[in-house]
Amino acid sequence: AMRARRMLALVVAALPAFAGGWAQLPAGPGRPAVAHSPIHAHVLRAAPSARRSGDVHASASMARLAALHARAARMRCPFLRRRFTDAVESAQTVARWVTARHKSIPGLPQGPPETPQAAAFSRAKAVGITLHDLAGVIASDIGERNSYVNGQLSRRVYAEDCFFDGPDPDMPVTGVRKYTLAVSGLFEHAASRCRLAGPPVVDEAAGAIYCHWRLSGTLHLPWHPTFKPYLGYTRYEADPATGLVRAVVEAWSVPAWVAFLSALWPEAADAAAADAPEVRDLGAWAEAWVAAGNAVPAHLEARAEVAHLV
Repeated sequence: AMRARRMLALVVAALPAFAGGWAQLPAGPGRPAVAHSPIHAHVLRAAPSARRSGDVHASASMARLAALHARAARMRCPFLRRRFTDAVESAQTVARWVTARHKSIPGLPQGPPETPQAAAFSRAKAVGITLHDLAGVIASDIGERNSYVNGQLSRRVYAEDCFFDGPDPDMPVTGVRKYTLAVSGLFEHAASRCRLAGPPVVDEAAGAIYCHWRLSGTLHLPWHPTFKPYLGYTRYEADPATGLVRAVVEAWSVPAWVAFLSALWPEAADAAAADAPEVRDLGAWAEAWVAAGNAVPAHLEARAEVAHLV
């Protein structure tokens, strides 16, 4: 029964991404093939009034849940009060997680309005930053601030209209604030971690930075499901005119469906792919990446640490 409830919640959460079938976008240099739902294209083409209507309906649903929570808290019977309060809080958690998951759909609320102070800070961009200094900021965000889990990245080095893409079916997303708001609601921050496998790889000729990592942890859902640890790398493309990050593209060591299935049915996910091992350096990361059935990424083929794998 518990597994059935979890399955129902994840199906509801994933429905907009999977309904209608997927069309594969062509892969390019440093860009994995990404599944994209026709539903998203339809929503993105919607008139502004339709998008505002979607925001109103989504906000009204959250308001109704808040009203139910207040009513449950006023119930006189302690037994019923706790049961109803727990049920409403679980519904609120799932609703927030769904909002974060479907970050590419305009009809869902995107967090509270940005404060004037935060807006001013985001406009104070580090224009002219060098590629190596940019790599240091990104590495600090991931390694020290755990930005992959909590969304606390250094916005001063990103263009506000930065493009984010990856295997997640709810990608792509345009806009740094929209992306960070979405990421901040996906994981249990204290129980999740993205660890870098060595320093970033800087490609001066391409104006790109590559970070290689291992992600593990727990989803921010009422039953706190863990997901299968997996490897990935992220390509950060700098704008030659400003030095700011203008595009961020991920690749994963496992298919997206395996990552999501592991939170619902770990045994089935284990049969499809093994957990990614702990990796401390680029050589160990590359070996585990290849062991998972992937080819050595093109940007690593000339590296001495992975020469034996090419």
